[in-house]
Amino acid sequence: MNIIMNFVLTYKEIIIIIIPAAILFFTGKTLLSRKNKKMVANNMLYNVYLPIYKEIEPYLYKELSHETGIKVIRLVNTLADKYYELFNPTCLQAYKSFRNNFFYHNKKNDTSYEEFCYLIERDYEKLKRELHLPRETFLQRLTGENGKFQLRMLMFELLEKFTSVLFIISVGLIIIMFLRLLLIFYEFVIY
Repeated sequence: MNIIMNFVLTYKEIIIIIIPAAILFFTGKTLLSRKNKKMVANNMLYNVYLPIYKEIEPYLYKELSHETGIKVIRLVNTLADKYYELFNPTCLQAYKSFRNNFFYHNKKNDTSYEEFCYLIERDYEKLKRELHLPRETFLQRLTGENGKFQLRMLMFELLEKFTSVLFIISVGLIIIMFLRLLLIFYEFVIY
């Protein structure tokens, strides 16, 4: 009986030590990575996406003139050379497709340009949201004049919100199940 009581006391001490240490570790890890993520998002927004968005915003999903297309391509080439690691790879691939179609196939307004516009706008809005900068309201984005890709962006945003809510719920359920198993194990050891 004395051996069991020693084990229970040791078990209680272990739980008292491990749970706060684990909570402290995960909290510290989350806070430190959040600061680094904000710094990277800030660099991405101000060094890459903001200059591109300022340049193409008047021409989003619209016809490009040859001069404007060359201006956009020169800007993105300059930024890609300087900040290659800050570009979203999907956006960079869409840009290369747009550039190739613009120069080699003489297609100024094809789906690759629309895809590039969509990805620039999506990443720009996503970075603004991450940095808690002012954005258009949901209703403004829904009734915007950007055309067919506007609905696609809204679907992406709704899906992202839905998955984040599901993630929070699943983490909460996992914590509840862990505490419940801990309680069952504790009752089993005592009795």
